[in-house]
Amino acid sequence: MARGLARLAPTHDAGYVTSRTKRALDVLVGVPLAAVALVLIALLMVVNRLLAPQRPALFQQDRVGHGGSPLRVVKIRSMIREPRAGTTVCTTFGRFIRRYYLDELPQLFQVLFGQVTLVGIRILPRDVYESLALSWSRERFETWQSMYATAPLGLTGAHQVFRGTEKHDQRRFHHDMFYASHATLGFDLYLLWRTLGSRDGKRPTRKESNSHAC
Repeated sequence: MARGLARLAPTHDAGYVTSRTKRALDVLVGVPLAAVALVLIALLMVVNRLLAPQRPALFQQDRVGHGGSPLRVVKIRSMIREPRAGTTVCTTFGRFIRRYYLDELPQLFQVLFGQVTLVGIRILPRDVYESLALSWSRERFETWQSMYATAPLGLTGAHQVFRGTEKHDQRRFHHDMFYASHATLGFDLYLLWRTLGSRDGKRPTRKESNSHAC
């Protein structure tokens, strides 16, 4: 199968990520997924409004796009702010949808619009992006930053599939750099297959403070 895919799409790494083949994969897989997700998104939004009628059902967040420019992503709201404590907490419903990545379903439509891709480097929140500059060596961060500026930014990827239970551990560098230099149609299909049915092993607690989802 791998050899057949290699003949079908012989380009790899930088040649593949900017090819029509990768865009065709986004459309061919993204359209049926978005069609199914549309009904599910509507249902989840209704539940969200019933549980928290004072809050919008969707949440928009500016993350770091190419060249450091902001890239707005849309998610189903999973957290609310507690006025007294001044913190954000994950609701019971929010913990459920985040565990199975259902909060990210609206981003499928951003794939169809060409804003992001199905498989690529995870689009990072600004504070996470900047924290890497502090936790990594200057050389490591600049190498990764150069890659991030040109690599496809996607909903799933090597880091999401192989990260284990921690979202921002030291393995991110190796996962992201490996994908950027080994991206192929076969690798994308493998990562999509591994993503199906997966769930977040690090379940957010109710008292988790996280402004990203508020």
